[in-house]
Amino acid sequence: MRRIVLLASGLWLLGACASVPHEPSPEPRTGKGVGSHPAPRVSEDGVRRWPGNVEGVSIRVRVASTREQHYRGLTGVRLAADEGMLFVYAGPKQDRGFWMKGCVMALDIAWLSDDLRVTRIDTLPAPRPDETDGTMPRASSPGPVRYILEMPGGWFERHGLKAGARVRVPTELLVDEGR
Repeated sequence: MRRIVLLASGLWLLGACASVPHEPSPEPRTGKGVGSHPAPRVSEDGVRRWPGNVEGVSIRVRVASTREQHYRGLTGVRLAADEGMLFVYAGPKQDRGFWMKGCVMALDIAWLSDDLRVTRIDTLPAPRPDETDGTMPRASSPGPVRYILEMPGGWFERHGLKAGARVRVPTELLVDEGR
Protein backbone atom coordinates (compact mmCIF):
# COMPACT_ATOMS: atom_id res chain seq x y z
CA MET A 1 0.00 0.00 0.00
CA ARG A 2 2.70 2.39 0.58
CA ARG A 3 6.32 2.36 -0.17
CA ILE A 4 9.26 3.16 1.98
CA VAL A 5 11.64 5.51 0.31
CA LEU A 6 15.17 5.13 1.54
CA LEU A 7 17.17 8.27 1.05
CA ALA A 8 20.84 7.40 0.95
CA SER A 9 22.44 8.48 -2.27
CA GLY A 10 19.10 8.81 -4.01
CA LEU A 11 15.58 7.50 -3.75
CA TRP A 12 14.95 3.85 -3.62
CA LEU A 13 11.52 2.48 -3.04
CA LEU A 14 10.52 -0.31 -0.77
CA GLY A 15 6.85 -0.89 -0.12
CA ALA A 16 4.86 -0.59 3.11
CA CYS A 17 1.28 -1.57 3.95
CA ALA A 18 0.50 -5.38 4.69
CA SER A 19 2.39 -7.63 7.03
CA VAL A 20 4.00 -10.94 7.72
CA PRO A 21 4.47 -11.45 11.46
CA HIS A 22 7.96 -11.30 12.96
CA GLU A 23 9.19 -14.39 14.78
CA PRO A 24 10.40 -13.41 18.25
CA SER A 25 13.91 -14.17 19.41
CA PRO A 26 14.05 -17.23 21.64
CA GLU A 27 15.64 -15.14 24.41
CA PRO A 28 14.46 -11.60 25.09
CA ARG A 29 17.09 -8.88 24.81
CA THR A 30 17.54 -6.22 27.39
CA GLY A 31 17.06 -2.60 26.44
CA LYS A 32 14.14 -0.40 25.55
CA GLY A 33 10.62 -1.70 25.69
CA VAL A 34 8.35 -3.15 28.29
CA GLY A 35 10.39 -6.21 29.19
CA SER A 36 8.82 -9.58 29.13
CA HIS A 37 5.34 -9.75 27.69
CA PRO A 38 3.00 -12.61 27.07
CA ALA A 39 3.41 -14.28 23.72
CA PRO A 40 1.78 -12.52 20.80
CA ARG A 41 -1.83 -13.32 20.11
CA VAL A 42 -2.58 -15.09 16.85
CA SER A 43 -6.11 -14.31 15.71
CA GLU A 44 -8.39 -16.09 13.28
CA ASP A 45 -6.71 -14.33 10.36
CA GLY A 46 -3.39 -15.95 11.37
CA VAL A 47 -1.66 -12.63 12.09
CA ARG A 48 0.45 -12.21 15.22
CA ARG A 49 -0.26 -9.08 17.20
CA TRP A 50 2.09 -8.10 20.00
CA PRO A 51 0.87 -6.14 23.03
CA GLY A 52 2.23 -2.66 23.68
CA ASN A 53 1.18 0.82 24.69
CA VAL A 54 1.70 4.49 23.96
CA GLU A 55 1.76 6.47 27.22
CA GLY A 56 -0.40 3.77 28.81
CA VAL A 57 -2.93 3.50 25.94
CA SER A 58 -2.99 -0.17 24.97
CA ILE A 59 -2.19 -1.15 21.39
CA ARG A 60 -1.59 -4.34 19.47
CA VAL A 61 1.16 -4.26 16.87
CA ARG A 62 2.00 -6.27 13.81
CA VAL A 63 5.76 -6.16 13.23
CA ALA A 64 7.58 -5.48 9.96
CA SER A 65 11.27 -6.28 10.41
CA THR A 66 12.36 -7.71 7.06
CA ARG A 67 12.75 -6.00 3.72
CA GLU A 68 9.77 -7.92 2.33
CA GLN A 69 7.61 -6.98 5.33
CA HIS A 70 8.71 -3.34 5.03
CA TYR A 71 7.75 -3.39 1.35
CA ARG A 72 4.29 -4.87 1.92
CA GLY A 73 3.55 -2.90 5.08
CA LEU A 74 -0.22 -2.51 5.41
CA THR A 75 -1.18 -2.94 1.76
CA GLY A 76 -4.85 -3.93 1.62
CA VAL A 77 -5.16 -4.14 5.43
CA ARG A 78 -7.95 -2.53 7.44
CA LEU A 79 -6.64 -2.15 10.99
CA ALA A 80 -8.75 -2.51 14.13
CA ALA A 81 -9.09 0.67 16.23
CA ASP A 82 -6.28 -0.35 18.63
CA GLU A 83 -4.04 -2.02 16.06
CA GLY A 84 -0.94 -0.78 14.27
CA MET A 85 2.29 -1.82 12.63
CA LEU A 86 5.75 -1.30 14.06
CA PHE A 87 8.47 -1.01 11.43
CA VAL A 88 11.85 -2.10 12.81
CA TYR A 89 15.06 -1.56 10.83
CA ALA A 90 18.40 -3.22 11.60
CA GLY A 91 21.62 -1.43 10.78
CA PRO A 92 22.33 2.28 10.84
CA LYS A 93 19.48 4.74 11.12
CA GLN A 94 18.40 6.25 7.80
CA ASP A 95 16.01 8.85 6.49
CA ARG A 96 12.78 7.04 5.59
CA GLY A 97 9.80 7.91 3.48
CA PHE A 98 6.39 6.24 3.23
CA TRP A 99 3.70 6.45 0.60
CA MET A 100 0.13 5.22 0.62
CA LYS A 101 0.05 2.99 -2.45
CA GLY A 102 -2.41 0.17 -1.86
CA CYS A 103 -3.56 1.48 1.54
CA VAL A 104 -7.28 1.16 2.20
CA MET A 105 -7.47 3.55 5.15
CA ALA A 106 -5.86 6.74 6.45
CA LEU A 107 -2.82 6.19 8.65
CA ASP A 108 -0.94 8.05 11.36
CA ILE A 109 2.80 7.63 10.93
CA ALA A 110 4.73 8.17 14.16
CA TRP A 111 8.46 8.61 13.63
CA LEU A 112 10.26 7.25 16.71
CA SER A 113 13.61 8.00 18.33
CA ASP A 114 15.93 5.22 19.47
CA ASP A 115 14.31 5.33 22.92
CA LEU A 116 10.88 4.94 21.25
CA ARG A 117 9.65 8.47 21.83
CA VAL A 118 7.45 9.99 19.13
CA THR A 119 9.37 12.73 17.34
CA ARG A 120 6.61 13.65 14.87
CA ILE A 121 3.27 12.33 13.67
CA ASP A 122 2.13 12.61 10.06
CA THR A 123 -1.43 11.66 9.09
CA LEU A 124 -1.89 10.53 5.50
CA PRO A 125 -5.25 9.93 3.81
CA ALA A 126 -5.99 6.74 1.93
CA PRO A 127 -5.32 7.31 -1.77
CA ARG A 128 -8.23 8.13 -4.06
CA PRO A 129 -9.02 5.57 -6.77
CA ASP A 130 -7.71 7.96 -9.45
CA GLU A 131 -4.44 8.65 -7.57
CA THR A 132 -1.23 8.07 -9.53
CA ASP A 133 2.19 7.18 -8.17
CA GLY A 134 3.21 10.80 -8.69
CA THR A 135 0.30 12.22 -6.66
CA MET A 136 0.13 9.52 -3.97
CA PRO A 137 0.16 10.86 -0.36
CA ARG A 138 3.68 10.67 1.13
CA ALA A 139 5.55 11.44 4.35
CA SER A 140 9.26 11.66 5.10
CA SER A 141 10.97 11.14 8.43
CA PRO A 142 12.20 14.25 10.26
CA GLY A 143 15.69 12.68 10.26
CA PRO A 144 17.32 9.24 10.37
CA VAL A 145 15.15 6.69 12.21
CA ARG A 146 15.18 3.02 13.12
CA TYR A 147 11.54 2.67 14.31
CA ILE A 148 8.19 3.81 12.91
CA LEU A 149 4.72 3.11 14.31
CA GLU A 150 1.65 3.27 12.07
CA MET A 151 -1.82 3.48 13.59
CA PRO A 152 -5.26 4.19 12.07
CA GLY A 153 -5.57 7.80 10.91
CA GLY A 154 -6.37 10.17 13.77
CA TRP A 155 -5.52 7.61 16.50
CA PHE A 156 -2.91 9.81 18.19
CA GLU A 157 -5.19 12.87 18.19
CA ARG A 158 -8.16 10.85 19.55
CA HIS A 159 -5.98 9.79 22.48
CA GLY A 160 -4.45 13.23 23.03
CA LEU A 161 -0.95 11.94 22.21
CA LYS A 162 1.71 14.14 20.64
CA ALA A 163 5.45 14.29 20.02
CA GLY A 164 7.28 13.12 23.14
CA ALA A 165 4.86 10.26 23.86
CA ARG A 166 6.66 7.02 24.77
CA VAL A 167 5.92 3.78 22.89
CA ARG A 168 6.45 0.55 24.81
CA VAL A 169 6.66 -2.86 23.13
CA PRO A 170 8.34 -6.14 24.09
CA THR A 171 12.11 -5.75 23.91
CA GLU A 172 12.46 -8.81 21.70
CA LEU A 173 10.87 -6.84 18.86
CA LEU A 174 13.65 -4.24 18.82
CA VAL A 175 16.98 -4.41 17.00
CA ASP A 176 20.35 -4.22 18.72
CA GLU A 177 21.89 -0.81 18.14
CA GLY A 178 25.21 -2.36 17.12
CA ARG A 179 23.71 -4.25 14.17
